[in-house]
Amino acid sequence: MGLDLISFQWNICTNVENLVRPSSPKRVCAVKHYFTNVLVLCVCVCVCVCVCVCVCVCVCVCVCVCVCVFRVLLVLLLDIAPGALAAARSRCVEFGCYVWNLNPIEESYFKVSRFPDQTGRMCFINLTISSLDISLLDQMALLESSLIIKNSSLRSVQVSQTSHSIPLKLLVLEQTNLTDITFEANDTQLETLRISNSLLQDIPSTVVHLDAVKQIAVKHAPIQTVDLSLFGGLQRLESIDLSCNVIERLRYTSLSDEDFPSVKAFYISENQLTVVNLNYFSRMKQLESLSLCNNRIHRVDGWLVLSYLKYLDLSQNAISAFSFCSWNASSVITLAMDNNTLEHLPSCLEQAMSGVKYLTLSHNALLVDGSIWSRLATIPTLEMLNLDANRLTSAIVNSTFPSLIQLSLQRNRIQQLRIPYASHGLSVSIGCNLIEQFEAEDVSPNVTHLDMGCNPLDVKYDCNRYGWYQPTTPVKRECIKRIDDITDKCEGCFI
Repeated sequence: MGLDLISFQWNICTNVENLVRPSSPKRVCAVKHYFTNVLVLCVCVCVCVCVCVCVCVCVCVCVCVCVCVFRVLLVLLLDIAPGALAAARSRCVEFGCYVWNLNPIEESYFKVSRFPDQTGRMCFINLTISSLDISLLDQMALLESSLIIKNSSLRSVQVSQTSHSIPLKLLVLEQTNLTDITFEANDTQLETLRISNSLLQDIPSTVVHLDAVKQIAVKHAPIQTVDLSLFGGLQRLESIDLSCNVIERLRYTSLSDEDFPSVKAFYISENQLTVVNLNYFSRMKQLESLSLCNNRIHRVDGWLVLSYLKYLDLSQNAISAFSFCSWNASSVITLAMDNNTLEHLPSCLEQAMSGVKYLTLSHNALLVDGSIWSRLATIPTLEMLNLDANRLTSAIVNSTFPSLIQLSLQRNRIQQLRIPYASHGLSVSIGCNLIEQFEAEDVSPNVTHLDMGCNPLDVKYDCNRYGWYQPTTPVKRECIKRIDDITDKCEGCFI
């Protein structure tokens, strides 16, 4: 068997050699003819493969195009949203009814079985139309004084006058594709408007028609610019909430002293403001609460002259310096300026905020200033002062705070503590600092609670429960000594 295989291989090699050996013109011609045929065959095979690949690609492209066209037709021509093929259904409870998957145009016959004499709210989930006139729901007897529409593909809403037997007082639109909403002129019914998670790019210009509105909230929308003049003429408007948008700029074109006659609360937190003019808000003479927190504000122009302002929040911004001079806001009870980059106590703070009770300046870059304690001590109403997470290196409080009951100085770099004067009942938290020496005589007996945890010298005092004591846990002491280097923080205090 082995000899036969060797003989076969030898014969093949001999034939090829004879074929290739150019011993005669005929053999040369045969060789050329042979290789030409092989080349032609290879070319044909390659062409066939390419054609097959092209055909497959074309088929795939056609299938994809057909699928896309079908989906577009399904949404645009049939005007139905995902889940809209489900049948409309409803369920009523004591204080309202819920309706799912309704198309008011195609299902105008749809009825809801209410409880006898039931009034309250009507909530529509997954309305399967893109444009809605509220009067259509009124005609179908599907309207209550409170209307809620959520998780729907609505892009446009027309708020028309409804029957006076069931006036629409509350309108809530949540999780929609809303890009436009129009309010009919002289709307004397709607009192509360809330729009969240929409695609609105501007505050609807027709809000000026809402003569009876008291509360307006437009949140979680791609709004970048707001003209406050749209709200100025609304005589009954009390609350404006524009939080959680992407607002970069505020405009106010009318500048009328008669604007905002009833506005008491204005919230514009969690936006992208970098510059704010407080003179706009001074027009709101009845304003009690103003929140500008969690923006990117680095410059504040103007000042507030407001007799009724009680709450002011400027926290979580990028304010490095601030002045309260020219302000008149002595009625402020709560002032929050934490999480900024302040290095010094704002100018004129103690004069402008002479009635403040709760002052938060934590998470700034405040440095030791010999006047910081004497200035703050002149605020007779101050009850709570938070200076956590700053750059203070000492706390020598040589002034008496008449009303202070809570002082927090945690997570600073304080090495020395002295509070010889204090009003009775003062609680002091000064944990996570660098205090190594402490004498009980340095603290007034009016200090009824002192927490110095996570310091090289760990002391706690509670006059009601413990008296003085010093923990001696070696693990804590070893951890505490590592906070000399601000980059190597004590895990128990710096979370």
